Amino acid sequence: MRLIQISAAMSLDGHIDDQSVSRLRLSTEEDLQDMYAARSLCDAILVGANTIRMDNPSLSCHLPELIAERILRGQEPDPIKVTVSRSGNLEPDSNFFTRGDGQKMILCPMNSTISISKGLANAAKIIMVKDLNAANIVATLEKFGVKSLFVEGGTSILTMFLSEGVFSRLRLAVAPFFVGSSQAPSLLNDALFKNTDKNRLRITSVRNLGNMAVIDMVNDRYPIN
Repeated sequence: MRLIQISAAMSLDGHIDDQSVSRLRLSTEEDLQDMYAARSLCDAILVGANTIRMDNPSLSCHLPELIAERILRGQEPDPIKVTVSRSGNLEPDSNFFTRGDGQKMILCPMNSTISISKGLANAAKIIMVKDLNAANIVATLEKFGVKSLFVEGGTSILTMFLSEGVFSRLRLAVAPFFVGSSQAPSLLNDALFKNTDKNRLRITSVRNLGNMAVIDMVNDRYPIN
C-alpha cells in the first residue's frame, strides 16, 4: 500500500478520553482542520467498532474544498469507511453508515460466529478476513483498490497497527493537560511493539496548532508499495 497514516490525539499522560459521560475534547480547531486535510488525502478511513458505538463519528471530509481537491486528484468525493467487528454489534443508523456517499465496509473474522442484522448488511459491505491483524486488513483493502489508508483508532486498532509496525506515518497530537486517572481510556494497550529504543521512528516535524503539539513521524522500516 502506498500510504498508511495513523492519526491519534492524547493528553500529556497518554489518555484519549476521561471517565465522564460526555466525550473529552482533546483537539483544537486548528488541529482538527489539519487532521481533516490529512484524512482527505487517503482512499479509506479505518476505525474500530467501539469507536462507532461510543463516539458515533461521521468521518466525512467536512469541508467542500477538501472534497473538490479529492475529485481533482481522481478520487471519490468521500473516502471509503472501514471498521472491524468481531460481534456485528453495530447500529445501521450510526453516522458511520448514514453520513456521506462513500462505500462502507465491515471486516469480520472468519473463525467466529457473528450476527449481522439485515439492516447492517444493507448499510455496508461485509467482508470476512481469515485473521484480524493489521497486515491482513491492509491486504484485504488492497484487493478493493485501496492504495492509501487513514487509521484513526480507537485503542485496540491503534495498538494493532502500531505494535505490528504496519504504518508509514504517525501523526500524534498532544493536548497540554492531564487526565489524571489510570482508569481512563489510554492511547494503547499493552503489547510487544516493533518500534522500541532500538528501532525509533523518525520525527519530521513538531507543530503548534492552536496550542496543540502535533508530532509528525515516519516509520522508515515499513515498505511503501
